[in-house]
Amino acid sequence: MKKMKLIDKTRLEFYIPFIPVPEYYEVLDRLIIFFCKWFGGCTIIDKIDGFFKEKNKKEIWPDIINMIVVDVPNDISISTNIDLCTTISEAINDKFGQKVTYFSIGGVIFPDNED
Repeated sequence: MKKMKLIDKTRLEFYIPFIPVPEYYEVLDRLIIFFCKWFGGCTIIDKIDGFFKEKNKKEIWPDIINMIVVDVPNDISISTNIDLCTTISEAINDKFGQKVTYFSIGGVIFPDNED
């Protein structure tokens, strides 16, 4: 039986709550261009339905987000990713005048298909 080699990569995930204004899709389009130029591509999962409840309140509100996923080349360090994510998040927040962007950095393991 042939053993499968595995490789690990860093994955960036940006969570951007949906805001129904024309500038929202302009920002998404610019992020697509940026991620494609910087990392070679990205995946956007559009309008993920979620819900939240405010502290000390009974109502549950819909919370629609878009998620952008980027797999980072191995030659870019984790500290560079954190700085980059922070910069991107701050730029998006500044564009909308409020904190709208959240991100996470994690690792994923893929089969190495180079054999």
